[in-house]
Amino acid sequence: METGNFLIKRGSLAAFQAETADNGYYAVIIPGEVKAIGPETFRNRNDLAAVTVPGTVEKVGKWAFGGCQYLTSAVLGEGIVSIGDYAFDFCERMESLVLPGTVTAIGKRAFEGCASLAAVTVPEGVTSIGEGTFFACKSLRQIALPRGLAAIGKAAFSFCGSLEAVEIPAGVEAIPTEAFAYCYQLKQITIPATVTAIGKDAFQECRYLTIRGTAGSFAESYAKKKKIPFEMI
Repeated sequence: METGNFLIKRGSLAAFQAETADNGYYAVIIPGEVKAIGPETFRNRNDLAAVTVPGTVEKVGKWAFGGCQYLTSAVLGEGIVSIGDYAFDFCERMESLVLPGTVTAIGKRAFEGCASLAAVTVPEGVTSIGEGTFFACKSLRQIALPRGLAAIGKAAFSFCGSLEAVEIPAGVEAIPTEAFAYCYQLKQITIPATVTAIGKDAFQECRYLTIRGTAGSFAESYAKKKKIPFEMI
């Protein structure tokens, strides 16, 4: 079924068929009958400036908006459950993003290279952050992690050079390899007593870092071993 410039197949948006905008950019509103945005639907559309996704959509597919370098705003409706691998990777000018509270799954490298993204709140229903999800989000200063978070992927926040403070929720058991590597401005990370493993180079080049944690915790012993300042909470 075709609705204007949209090709919809069985409720999934398969293609955006508009000609390349010659004298400007598109601000796209996804039709309400769409239930999912298919893989690569808008991939590398350098004429896409804004997108509004309605609450009828439950899934944003792999690379759906990947490489949309001029996308500055994405409004995601309450109802979205899953954001696929690489869904918004290298949307370099995307400054604002509000993840709806209905989201429970975020794929690997979903926001890799979103260099202008300054703040993100991860919804409470999300239990894991995949490999490289926020890799090289170099303007990211604030990240709020949900209380129910149980796992963080390898290099999830590597090269987030503006990130200053992070609180790891109780329940997370491991901070993996290169999780916060090259976060040059990271000054403080709070690590709960549930963490019993920290991977290789997890805090590589975090030269101003202070680890906060409880007395006798793995975080304290790790900080001592790595000669990182430790603050008791």
